[in-house]
Amino acid sequence: MNDDLTGIWFGESRCARGLSAQNFMLNIDEFGVHFDGRMDEPEFHGDYDIERPIAQIEGIRTGKFVFFTKNQADADESENPVSYNGRLRLGGNCVEGVWEVDGLRGTFTMTRPIIANDYLEAETSLSRDG
Repeated sequence: MNDDLTGIWFGESRCARGLSAQNFMLNIDEFGVHFDGRMDEPEFHGDYDIERPIAQIEGIRTGKFVFFTKNQADADESENPVSYNGRLRLGGNCVEGVWEVDGLRGTFTMTRPIIANDYLEAETSLSRDG
């Protein structure tokens, strides 16, 4: 199992109320059991007139369990953060779970490209051997 969340993740969140799915990209840096990063949501519910929402995330990973909160980078401090609770799957390259904010709930899935991770490991191995 990949024991570090560091890297680029691609995800999708869905709302229990049936709104359209929201795609996002995460750039995570993990240090110990803590991690932080940045979430980019290129199409906020399909409304192309809004600026791309960028959010900061902070969280912890305990074994296969991942917990983090998302705060909009330009949000008013009174705005509530979104809570995410998930579980690692597929050798540590997928997280599935639920999110919640102000009583609104939904699901999310995020994955990282396995090929890219394999390529980076191969490059590291070649540079050590070369």
